[in-house]
Amino acid sequence: MKLLILLFFLLCLSVLVGIRGETGADSSNYMNFFVKSTTGLLDYDSSIKRYSEEGFYFISAAIKTFTNNYLIYFILIAIITFSFYYKSIRYFSIFPLLSVAYYLARFMPFREMNQIRGALAIAVIIYSLRFLVSGKKCRYVIGCIVASLFHFSSIIVLPFVFFAQNRFTVKRIIILILFSFIAGFFIQAFLKSILLSSGNVVMLTYVGEKDLGYHNPILYYQIGVCVLYSYFGAILEPMQKGYSVLRNAYLYSVLILCLTAGLGTIGGRLSTIFATCEIFIIPSFILVFKQKYIGAATVLTLISLIFLMNYNRMAADSAIWSYKLPFI
Repeated sequence: MKLLILLFFLLCLSVLVGIRGETGADSSNYMNFFVKSTTGLLDYDSSIKRYSEEGFYFISAAIKTFTNNYLIYFILIAIITFSFYYKSIRYFSIFPLLSVAYYLARFMPFREMNQIRGALAIAVIIYSLRFLVSGKKCRYVIGCIVASLFHFSSIIVLPFVFFAQNRFTVKRIIILILFSFIAGFFIQAFLKSILLSSGNVVMLTYVGEKDLGYHNPILYYQIGVCVLYSYFGAILEPMQKGYSVLRNAYLYSVLILCLTAGLGTIGGRLSTIFATCEIFIIPSFILVFKQKYIGAATVLTLISLIFLMNYNRMAADSAIWSYKLPFI
């Protein structure tokens, strides 16, 4: 019954993001991409595509073969994305419905309702983490390669295969975070100079966007979650499948964020992939409380606060994020 409820909620979310119309900064771009710049499989021509990832264009062309309706397109892309999350939540999560609630509050508006290529790629990578739990490294690598066909940034998590099962102590994790935090100040200046010399307009736009950098509270939130998840490892590891892989993946995300926090949107785009592991990590903290109802109340409060934070963030830019049904 719980799995049916989980599946029902994910299907509802697929419809919710699918009928959003132009809600989101990038939605209108994807609408035009699908309607005007995508062929069907019968007259397949990827030379006209506006996005360079061949895999995403192929999926779009497959859908275009049967319909030119962008609402159906959005819904089907969402269903594919959430199908991977359904399998991942079943595999990793101790409290599946809380994982869905956390994903809705923390990630969904800025992925499935905005950056749908990146959202699909991340879903594939999170699904592929299971292969590292069972020691099937080649399958994880294949998963990363497939994800990179939807969004090139996915390739950043390929090196994770080499230390996915490492046994990091809390002390070592704190040292790694401090080192990355300090190194980030020097790396951002170096990388910015490279981007300036390259003349890459898109990347320079990302770096030039207003961003909180090292004043971003999300950076310190992730550091705190990472340290706490490691500190309570003795309690959580026996009860959460793939604990070591999840902990190391989240640490990987935190280290990337520390190193690139000063690079504007780029830092967020690169670190957000494994930050998604929060959907398994945060609900598991219920288990560290002696009184489980207090743990559940704490997690629900956190989810509510994150939802309100993101809601206020979207409300501040209502011209982009105002949810309007296109058929009303």
